[in-house]
Amino acid sequence: MQPNDGSKGLENLAHSQIRAATLHSLILREPSSILGMERPLKATEVAAHMDGILKMMPDFHFSISRWRERDGTVFVDAQNSATIAGRKLLWDAVYCVTLRDDRVIRGRRYYDRAPLLARLSPTLPSMPAYEPVVDQEIEYSVSAGASVSGLTPAEFLRRYAQLWQAPQPRRFADFYHPHGRMLNPGMHRPICKSEVPGYYTFLLSSMPDLRLEQQTWAGDSRALHRMARQWNLGRQTIPA
Repeated sequence: MQPNDGSKGLENLAHSQIRAATLHSLILREPSSILGMERPLKATEVAAHMDGILKMMPDFHFSISRWRERDGTVFVDAQNSATIAGRKLLWDAVYCVTLRDDRVIRGRRYYDRAPLLARLSPTLPSMPAYEPVVDQEIEYSVSAGASVSGLTPAEFLRRYAQLWQAPQPRRFADFYHPHGRMLNPGMHRPICKSEVPGYYTFLLSSMPDLRLEQQTWAGDSRALHRMARQWNLGRQTIPA
């Protein structure tokens, strides 16, 4: 792995926190608790918690594919595996670790739980699947290149966040390269640029007041990560 920024110390700290956060995320209790932790773990609670989880999943393994750091926050792309309830499971995840001095002050993980939970408990309800719809004008347009190309990462994210304040499904496609792909929960496969407007139409049809607030980011011209909160106007927040 060749990181873009940071140091070996950042990588080691991120690696430790990722392992802890990932193992906790796979604890399956009652259905009401599958959305995640009720509260963050305190530093004094981590050791005992990890001891129990490692006994439950001694073969847990993850492999870091890339990472980016900015202002003490590290984003990591990783592939994970573990045997749970007698079944070998594989999944991708993104981890966001914020450091204070040389210690973790906050750690979060982001991944699609639906395929994992479906394999462990097929009776759990799943979110409606998105069936791709092609925007024919974008599909066959000779000028379908990204209209926001050439921007710095900060400017790219500023414009993306601005669009979320008054979402217009077709404009989201402007942020994608002609050969770009998107893969979100509920999708059977990655979708292409011409299918992006249909996805946001689908998403906003069920949550028309969905909005996004960007919190932090890290990246460069090759990879860009961001942490945000999404909510509806009823103020129910969703990490994104």
